[in-house]
Amino acid sequence: GEALGIGVGRHLATWSQRWPVLLVLDDLDRADAGVLEVVADLTAEVTSSATLVLGIFRSERGDGGRSTGAGAQIALGGLSSQEVAEVCALYGDAWTTDDLRRIGAASGGLPLAVHEMAAAAARQAMASEVRAATDQAQAAEHRLAAAQQSVADHVVGLQRVAEQRRQQLTS
Repeated sequence: GEALGIGVGRHLATWSQRWPVLLVLDDLDRADAGVLEVVADLTAEVTSSATLVLGIFRSERGDGGRSTGAGAQIALGGLSSQEVAEVCALYGDAWTTDDLRRIGAASGGLPLAVHEMAAAAARQAMASEVRAATDQAQAAEHRLAAAQQSVADHVVGLQRVAEQRRQQLTS
């Protein structure tokens, strides 16, 4: 039968005839030789199509920018504090310096981690705002119900007074 990498590569190449395809393979540093062979076959199969295969692996500091195969290796560092602030700004503008410092330190400046932490913080802030708005709406609803009951009581009282006056006038 056909090798797995070649078969998957052919499917990706076919799909890329309709729209470009991006395949992201993470943690390749943990892959065994068989998996890496499948990846090599796959990438060889899609070279003339609108397919980008992005392989991500972690290397030890000092490995340098060695190249593996026909591809290129780009060594990425963590985001700067300004870049962390720019990513966080995508999720709102209520970030304090301490928030940004905390996210930068906890994420190690890794872009995906910064995005995930900023999104989680934004969701948490929105949930808090929704809870506060819900509490205010419930309080307003209770005040309205109390006001409606008070008005109804006054109307009933006025109706009684009017009825008593009518009875006095007719007697």
